[in-house]
Amino acid sequence: EGKMSTPATTDDEHQRLIAQSDTLRQEIEDDVKATQPLTSELLPISSLLEHYTNDGGAAGFVRSATYLATRYTSMRKIRGDGNCFYRAFLYSLCEHLLRSLILEGQTEEFERLDAFVKGSLKWSTECGYDEFTIEMFYDELVEIFEYIGASGKEMATDGSARQSRLDASLSGLRERLNVENGPSESCTWYMRVLTACEMKSNPDQYLPYVMGEDYMDVPSFCSREVEP
Repeated sequence: EGKMSTPATTDDEHQRLIAQSDTLRQEIEDDVKATQPLTSELLPISSLLEHYTNDGGAAGFVRSATYLATRYTSMRKIRGDGNCFYRAFLYSLCEHLLRSLILEGQTEEFERLDAFVKGSLKWSTECGYDEFTIEMFYDELVEIFEYIGASGKEMATDGSARQSRLDASLSGLRERLNVENGPSESCTWYMRVLTACEMKSNPDQYLPYVMGEDYMDVPSFCSREVEP
């Protein structure tokens, strides 16, 4: 006797499954947005250890959290949406630049990075990216640096006044970088482009790493893992 054939999935059933999948994905995204800010307020570093200890985390995570607690006093949580590395780097960099400008009056690092950001659109187009496509995202990163530069222009001599100015500037930064579908999203998008430009400009430096990830060349790796 021949085997019974499995009835083919009809187009209507296929569309129903797609709709169910889309609905579930949207529910998950909505829940993440409701419970996880793009970047949290400052939290005590001990909360990281508590998280892994109470969650039954692997011993390696607990050891790492214990070590970090000896080096740092606070931390921020970043939404785990696939852009967390870029978002964390961006926020930490901006925070560092604000502290250096306002509390210490150090301008060299900001000026170097500001010049790099403003010149990066030309570099990106030279690396093969379309200017019309990326310009909007580039503009958002430029505006973030303009905010940092403006925040550091008025230097107070009194220590408490400098701290108050820093607190206000950090609050403004957090507000800007926590807008849903706002500057943080655009800046992380553009930072992916810059990362790909760096890797493509220096392929020999990065090839051993990408080969370790089972890619044969840097452009293929960037296409699948880096570019937005």
